[in-house]
Amino acid sequence: MLKGCLKFGYILLLFSSLFACQAGKNGNDDQLMELKQLIDASLDNHWGGDVIFTITDNVKNAQQTDYILKALYQNDTVGLQISIPNKKVSEVGFGEGIQIKSLGRISDNFLVALSTIYKLKASSATFSTKIDASYIDLQQFAIHTAGKKPTNLSDYQTYKLFLLNSEGDEAEVFLNISAEEKRVELREKDLEYREPLISVFSNEYSEKPSK
Repeated sequence: MLKGCLKFGYILLLFSSLFACQAGKNGNDDQLMELKQLIDASLDNHWGGDVIFTITDNVKNAQQTDYILKALYQNDTVGLQISIPNKKVSEVGFGEGIQIKSLGRISDNFLVALSTIYKLKASSATFSTKIDASYIDLQQFAIHTAGKKPTNLSDYQTYKLFLLNSEGDEAEVFLNISAEEKRVELREKDLEYREPLISVFSNEYSEKPSK
């Protein structure tokens, strides 16, 4: 009886190990991390275009902090990488060097998803390899202008990004990062920036963003 139980237990352990290995091969690690849906379902999403990512990994070095971001849109995993420079911004809060980078297929998925959400057609199905953005550190800007940090997003690093497409059209978008909550938000500044933002993300990017 004891030998039979031990044999059955060994078989269960073997099947469990094989299943775990197969899950890793199939790339199901994202499911284990409980990725959230891309579209923000809160009432704050007035125009319906605000999106939320989960931070699945981050690496900090002397120059910058890299965040790997993922979410779910319908049945697809979408994602991108955002790199935040460690250098200090100006007294007012202006800075250079935030980068948005492609993670390959899942970034292409994000471009398709965002185009669908915005009801626009991207000129390319491939997400730009790397995008440099000028920005305002909104917490530093609030300290400079009002003497204190904003209280509504006190747990977040908050930025407004400035990007240019190849035609010279500017796109602006808000970037909010909470390392503690493993959450990153891209929130719309205005509906008029949807088209240039899609063109920036779809390989129509200018290397000279303006402030």
